[in-house]
Amino acid sequence: MHRPQSVGVELNYLGLIYKQAGSFAQANQFFTQALDSFRRTKNRLAEGQTLDNLGQSYLSLSQFDQALARFNEALPIRREVKDRRGEGVTLNNIGNLYMGKGAYLKAIEFFEKALPVLQQADVPDEEVNTLDGLGGAYSMLSRYDKAKEILEQALPLARQTKNRQAEAAILNNLGQTLESLGKYDQAMNTLNQALAIKQEIKDRPGESACLNNLGAVYMDLGQFSEAEKTYQAALAISREIKDRSGEASGLGDLGIAAVSQGDYSKAIGYLEQALTIFHELGNAGAESSVLNNLSGVYDKLGQSGKQFAVLENAVSLAHQAGNLSGESVALDNLGSAYLGKRKYAQAISRHQQALAIARSIKDPRAEAGALASLMTDFRLSGKPSQAILFGKLSVSSWEKIRTGARALGAESRKSFIREQADIYRELADLLISQGRVSEGSRILDLLKEQEYTQFIQRGGTEPAQPAPPVLTSEESDWEFRYQEGADRVAAAAARRGQLRAQPSLTPEQTRELKQLDSESEQAMALFQKTLTELEHEAQQAPSAAAKIDELRESEGLMQDVHDLGPGVVAICTLAGESKLHIVLITPDIVIAREYPIGRTALAKKVATFRGSLQAPGTDPRPLARDLYDILIGPIAKDLNDAHAQILMWSLDGTLRYLPISALYDGQKYLVQRFCNVEFTLASRTRLAVAPVPGWKALGVGVSKAAPGFTALPSVTEELNDIVHGENGKSNLGVLPGKLLLNEEFTEDHLKDSLRVSYPVVHIASHFELQPDSEDSSFLLLGDGTHLTLTQLSLIPNLFANVDLLTLSACNTAVGLTNASGGEWESLGMIAQRKGAKAIIATLWPVADDSTTLLMQQFYRLHESEHGISKAEALRRAQLTLLEGNSDPTRARFAHPFFWAPFVLIGNWK
Repeated sequence: MHRPQSVGVELNYLGLIYKQAGSFAQANQFFTQALDSFRRTKNRLAEGQTLDNLGQSYLSLSQFDQALARFNEALPIRREVKDRRGEGVTLNNIGNLYMGKGAYLKAIEFFEKALPVLQQADVPDEEVNTLDGLGGAYSMLSRYDKAKEILEQALPLARQTKNRQAEAAILNNLGQTLESLGKYDQAMNTLNQALAIKQEIKDRPGESACLNNLGAVYMDLGQFSEAEKTYQAALAISREIKDRSGEASGLGDLGIAAVSQGDYSKAIGYLEQALTIFHELGNAGAESSVLNNLSGVYDKLGQSGKQFAVLENAVSLAHQAGNLSGESVALDNLGSAYLGKRKYAQAISRHQQALAIARSIKDPRAEAGALASLMTDFRLSGKPSQAILFGKLSVSSWEKIRTGARALGAESRKSFIREQADIYRELADLLISQGRVSEGSRILDLLKEQEYTQFIQRGGTEPAQPAPPVLTSEESDWEFRYQEGADRVAAAAARRGQLRAQPSLTPEQTRELKQLDSESEQAMALFQKTLTELEHEAQQAPSAAAKIDELRESEGLMQDVHDLGPGVVAICTLAGESKLHIVLITPDIVIAREYPIGRTALAKKVATFRGSLQAPGTDPRPLARDLYDILIGPIAKDLNDAHAQILMWSLDGTLRYLPISALYDGQKYLVQRFCNVEFTLASRTRLAVAPVPGWKALGVGVSKAAPGFTALPSVTEELNDIVHGENGKSNLGVLPGKLLLNEEFTEDHLKDSLRVSYPVVHIASHFELQPDSEDSSFLLLGDGTHLTLTQLSLIPNLFANVDLLTLSACNTAVGLTNASGGEWESLGMIAQRKGAKAIIATLWPVADDSTTLLMQQFYRLHESEHGISKAEALRRAQLTLLEGNSDPTRARFAHPFFWAPFVLIGNWK
């Protein structure tokens, strides 16, 4: 016959078995019988333990009121019998209860009460559970930095105690936190570790939670079908174990996945089921999140009345629950809803509020999203400069987040990039429409997973490490002030969050909190003021005044054209708001023509054409024909009448990025009909200067890899085939001269060598162009150092007596753009100002092998055919690649990608 004490122990043990198996209703029956037994025997220690077990069982059933009642009964008993471990466990369980209700500040209050009790009782396994709960609560409050710190502190403690359950829970929470911080590779790895442990120990609720979090990472990466499978698996487990909160979360997640796949009716069904359950459970924060997602469905369906109603409710519920992340998202969505109604002021106001909150809680995705929303606000309200500022800040943020996806594999990276592609394209379109083509092209390049993988490129960093969009000098100042204002908001919010998380406040803390509330409002107002000031300062637009003045003086070019010989004409362009003006100058007449296309539309055509030219697998001729009709069509008959052979182009705006030689008339490329050269006012006085006979060359270059740059193995062959004699490595070179290769190519050696008269200077290296920064744009030297445009601009008359400077690198004909859209000088233009009479430069990253062939052919033609001009030698070298001359090696370089980027600027004779 069992003694009453023994009966209670056995009943409690049976309850634990059923609880472990997920049969919580049956577990409660045994716990209740055990509780009666312990009360009859006045076993207070066991009574407290059983009450706690009963509370945990009710908690698993999401019966929060009954669970809290049992915990509140257990707590004083455990304190009475001085069960310090039990006291800490019950406090921890109350924290878990408030977590389940979405009351995260209350949860933190009890976790922080439990922690010192458990530490004093020296029970590290329970201390781990408390740290896990505390980290999870901070994560749910969007205090991801604090959550990560706590969870990383808890993980080694869990492993030390060999507590697999706790280790898995911590890994799960840590993975969720890392996902929120945008560290997707770490998040995926951490969550998969957690899932494996949960499956090993047969923790079905924990397994469901891990699956939900993994689904979130798949969603972030745009892998929606994988996310849906993962969410379905999690939902099945939640329903199996009758976890109502988990079921609601699973339904909400499936709703999001359905929206992403365009199945809106299914999405509404999932989301409304989730909303009902969360409302029943009193979880306002989760309810707000579901409403946010539901608003997106109503937006897609054009039901704006329902959309505004649920969003206003979502903002209110998120604020009520202290869910700052949810509040930021709801405000961002509400702003976008106002934007859809063309209520720009309301849209900007809501998006600025969302941005301030995102910054305060250090949520990178929310911040990047709010910045992108502001870009769209200003674009649609006709303020492109402000839109560009916020667009650049957004893309910079996304690029930082994108680094967290690099270790996940190609498919995951591509999915992530696809998800944000519209933001990148919107910014690129804005930049291009403002004439800032090089910047727009740079943004589009960031969308490419790998640049020209089949070729070794001259210039730029390794394709696996794309650089974020570069801010202009003015924008850098704006960005500093933006960050400064945002950090003030963040600092005030962080301290307020710490105080509000306290279970109780001293009078001093209460006064501090009141002061912080006031400071936070002031900081927020200052931040809004800063944004407004930045928007005002970004108003300036590019001016075409200088180009107009140049066209006024075009008549003066008639004599210059006459002096250059027969067949020479000059063509000047000016892109206006609605028309392209084309002025043709011959020795006898100045003819003004026009084409009905505006500056913005023309810029887009140029950018699209450049994109097709830089993809060797595409056919660029349809786009080339379109631009031929625009630029050459209006003056085609005039060129025939003038018997034109050499076209000297003075291009403005985005046309400076257009490879004229690649225009196509329907039968031939322009390079097959004319020599095409470019000139500027700086070079005009030297156009007719006769070249020095008997060229001698200085060849400098880098063939070895350097940090961030690939090797250029063909450079050595290229230089040896051009230069021989002195210290040249080969006697096969076309021109006598001197070589500086790799380590010999230093700034000092270059300056010393240029003090000797070398009519030809050939540079074959990497050139890194940052489209607004002379300090950050540089030529790579052989010793690994950088010669910046700023440094070059300070060296007086560096290229004096140089007839031809060949820049066999990338982007050397591309200029730099400032915030107002005005263009600074390219490397080629700076070199011309520093004395070089002519420059061969490039419009995009060039392929190594084809560049070597083209350069060898250019120099051989110039030296072997008496009297041939630089322009004609370059044209025929380009034709060698284009037409192949029955040489299979050269035939593979027929696409304009290989020959069209080379432009001759200045004295072409």
